Amino acid sequence: DLKKVFVAEVAAGDIIQTVASQGQIVPNDRAEVKPVIRGQVAAIAVEPGQLVTKGQPIIELSSTQLEHEEQVALTQLERANKSLDELQVKIENAKQELEYQRAQVPKKREDIQRQVKDKTRDVESARRQLTFDQEDLRDKEARLQAEQGLIDQGAGTGQLPQLKTARNAAFQKVENSKASIETAQAVLEATKAQLEDVDTSLHRYEGDLRVLEASMDQVRSQIAESEANHRQAVDKLRDRSIAAPIDGTVQRVEARLGDQVDPSVVLLEIVDLSKVYLEAEIDENEIERIETGQAVAIEIEAFRGEEFSGRVERIASEGRRRTGGSDVSVFPTRILIEQPLARIKSLRPGMSGRADITILTERGVLVVPQAAVVRRRPPGAGSDDEERSYVYLVKSGKEGGHEVVQEEVMTGVLDQIHIQITGGLKGGEKIVVGPYHVLEQLRPKMQVEIEREEK
Repeated sequence: DLKKVFVAEVAAGDIIQTVASQGQIVPNDRAEVKPVIRGQVAAIAVEPGQLVTKGQPIIELSSTQLEHEEQVALTQLERANKSLDELQVKIENAKQELEYQRAQVPKKREDIQRQVKDKTRDVESARRQLTFDQEDLRDKEARLQAEQGLIDQGAGTGQLPQLKTARNAAFQKVENSKASIETAQAVLEATKAQLEDVDTSLHRYEGDLRVLEASMDQVRSQIAESEANHRQAVDKLRDRSIAAPIDGTVQRVEARLGDQVDPSVVLLEIVDLSKVYLEAEIDENEIERIETGQAVAIEIEAFRGEEFSGRVERIASEGRRRTGGSDVSVFPTRILIEQPLARIKSLRPGMSGRADITILTERGVLVVPQAAVVRRRPPGAGSDDEERSYVYLVKSGKEGGHEVVQEEVMTGVLDQIHIQITGGLKGGEKIVVGPYHVLEQLRPKMQVEIEREEK
């Protein structure tokens, strides 16, 4: 029986080599919004699917604790400023008093020095009086001794009692004069000490001023600390209002009114869909053939039958184990989907898709279906000879039939369906392209029946 075959004409076509991969849709950017303070959710200004811009208020928190902390910080700051005002008044008063005391120093010195001269004269006068009284005492004692001698000789004058009284009175004057000298000397020394007190008093006023000025530095430091604490408290209050960190679309809202939240809680998520990517995983044995800029045909599972175009934008520099525990490493590759924005908006993060990355394109070359090329050893070749590539040309046979001629060809690159012919054919020839089981049985000069011609 004649073998029934499918035939096609050799013609120019395109060879497009691709690397296929699965992936998921990811947004250009995404942000999980968390509070930076503890508080209660007081207002939610957005809902899922709503467009937001960076800086737009989206959630408001309330916090009585933060309000109390801000009020305490403000009170401390006001007290510190009041202390500063009071201290400035004290310093000004101290400066004025110091200037007044400095102005009084010359007059005080003059007055005291005059008093020292007067007291010195008092001491000298007392000393002269003592000398006089001592002379008088010696005179009275001499008379008393003379009278005593006369009495011893029996020639007394009878004035002994009067002489004793006079001597005692003279003695008392001497003692009084000594006491007067001590008193005058003490007054003189006290008056001299007042000169030193003038300088000491001035130094005391200067010291008091220095203490106040040193306190000024301390109070200013307290004010700076209080201002910092108040700013921090105010900043925390500002943190009650939470703004969108990026432009985008609200993907989900986890927060509910009245929720007590802290910085570990995700309130909502915003995704930027101005650009959409397919995050694909490329096997390690294919990654060397992938380059940025390569064109990609994308099919999304949710939009079967539609093709999206894209381009490789980023290739990970480090591989990871494929999800599912495989020993094969994969390299995450980000593919930018290049479609009008209106069409991109129909895509949602997490959707699954297939990417066919074009790694080689040969246009306008002779191509045939891969199935049309068979591997044979040349006629008369031994078992050690290498196989070669052949196609079966369909020629006119006997009695109007058809027969096949085995023609050796040289091949080039191939894609999923076609293979390039670089030698052996010129184009326009008719060759057998199937069925496969018939091709395996064909031999040169066999008669065949054309069942159908394929384009």
